[in-house]
Amino acid sequence: MNRWMVTGAVMLMTTGAASAQPGPGCPAGPDELIEQAAAEAAAHDNAGDDHAADEDVHEEANRLLGEGNAHYEADDFAGALSAYRSAYILTRHPQLLYSIAQAHRRAEDLACALAFYRSYLAQRAAAPNTGGNSYAEQAREHIEDIEASLAAEDAQARAALTTAEQDLAQALDALEAKHGVEGAAALRRRRAQIGYEDAIADPARRPEVQARLAALRADVDRADAQLAAAQRRAQERARTNERGLLRKRIGLLSLGLGAALTGIGAIELSNRGDGPRGWAFALAGAVGVTAGLASYASGVYIGSQADRVAVIPVVAPAGLGVAVSGRF
Repeated sequence: MNRWMVTGAVMLMTTGAASAQPGPGCPAGPDELIEQAAAEAAAHDNAGDDHAADEDVHEEANRLLGEGNAHYEADDFAGALSAYRSAYILTRHPQLLYSIAQAHRRAEDLACALAFYRSYLAQRAAAPNTGGNSYAEQAREHIEDIEASLAAEDAQARAALTTAEQDLAQALDALEAKHGVEGAAALRRRRAQIGYEDAIADPARRPEVQARLAALRADVDRADAQLAAAQRRAQERARTNERGLLRKRIGLLSLGLGAALTGIGAIELSNRGDGPRGWAFALAGAVGVTAGLASYASGVYIGSQADRVAVIPVVAPAGLGVAVSGRF
């Protein structure tokens, strides 16, 4: 059995529409696979085996190809990749790199598909007698399509990152305009540490930076809500203090009036004896004093309640918190 018999089974698995969604990268790329296959061949050579002509090796390779093809037809591209990679390690035939690229493309992992299509063309150029001219042309077409898709995806990712960063900047400006520089200072420091410029240049950092921008944007909204609530509480405390102060003023006025009436009643009683007019003044004065004391006491109580507890939002570099102050 020769190597062309192995390759023939691979060529059957070369159809399928290209995906428009890029994969996250290609950690187990063609370079690693080629190195692994070369090491395996060297091990056989050192052991005195004729690796290329070994019937058992080719039978195992054909078995793996059949297994890979079955997985591919069932849209089990992870299974197909495992079988194709194992077959390549045994045969080191470039056409298998094409089949691996196809499986990656169908699995919507365009980064790996692109790497394997390029490796297939490079390996094929190094071994021009391996055939498969039509597949080389298809590989070039797939490369063009994938490069266009990845470029469009990269542009969309950059635009999304820029939009998120600009939205955050506007939110911080609005927060500062409403609550002052101190309310936004800590959040601005966190924004400066996110690494937006690095993520624009490095696609691998974009998911992390996108998540950090979203988290900081949410913190800005929370800070705005908490600072606004603190302002409302401060306004309510001010109104409560005003009510308490008004009650105390009314109480003092009533105390003064009651004391004056009591004095008039005492004068009337001392000058004219036990007359009703004197007792009327004295009674009115007592009522005024009592009402004044009650009003003043209620004013003191209202003021103490307004000043008892103040909950103040605190925006710090590590996050958001509150400070509690007052009399307990």
